[in-house]
Amino acid sequence: MLNILNKEGNIEGINHIFISLTPRAEHPNAPLDFRLISLFNVLIKIVTKTIATRIKTILPNIIKDNQSAFLSRRLISNNSLIVFETFHYLIKSKKKNNGYVGIELNMVKAYDSLELNFIENTLIDMGFPIRLIKGIMKLYSVCYFLYSHK
Repeated sequence: MLNILNKEGNIEGINHIFISLTPRAEHPNAPLDFRLISLFNVLIKIVTKTIATRIKTILPNIIKDNQSAFLSRRLISNNSLIVFETFHYLIKSKKKNNGYVGIELNMVKAYDSLELNFIENTLIDMGFPIRLIKGIMKLYSVCYFLYSHK
């Protein structure tokens, strides 16, 4: 395990994920009718948790104060409260302001659609060590999936 974390060791033998689709409905016919269950190898979970712990110490330096997720004591749900309060103020404001617009974006699963090149380039631009970047990219690019449907 230390070889994987500290010396770019080979993860091919342990990076297996078992995916099971369990039906939510009696007769499922759409993707949303299934519950996705992913089972990772314990060693991969330890490796990813160790990498996350190492990165956690520098997150406060790279995540700006106006971002409200990915740090302890900050909740992404705070964004909803800020938006609600802002629109409430604009609606109830005695003086009507022209030129304000509100845009609703659907952020469901937004982070599931990031491309590996984008992740790698972002880590490089932020100044992460190359060995750490290679390790993270290896976790994503060398992965074997086993699929089961009940």
